[in-house]
Amino acid sequence: MFNPLQTVTLHAFLTALVELDSPLPIALQQEINKVGEMLANAQNDDALNRLIELAENAIATMILEELEDEHRWDELFARSPDMLAKLRTILS
Repeated sequence: MFNPLQTVTLHAFLTALVELDSPLPIALQQEINKVGEMLANAQNDDALNRLIELAENAIATMILEELEDEHRWDELFARSPDMLAKLRTILS
């Protein structure tokens, strides 16, 4: 039914959902509720395919956010070489 990457993605997404310590964004909650409705209406294949899409989108969003955060840190360090040098002196 799913290729190995989709299987791993779905497993990781479901594991992350179980371990959340804060609420999901409202839009994602609504989409997951729609998947639940699909399952209740015996639309299992459609529900699982939609869940895979949600998982892939969520993971892509997390990666993009991480890259943006890294870029912000790079910009901050580039703007403050003196502060970075002081920090290195203190830490060494």
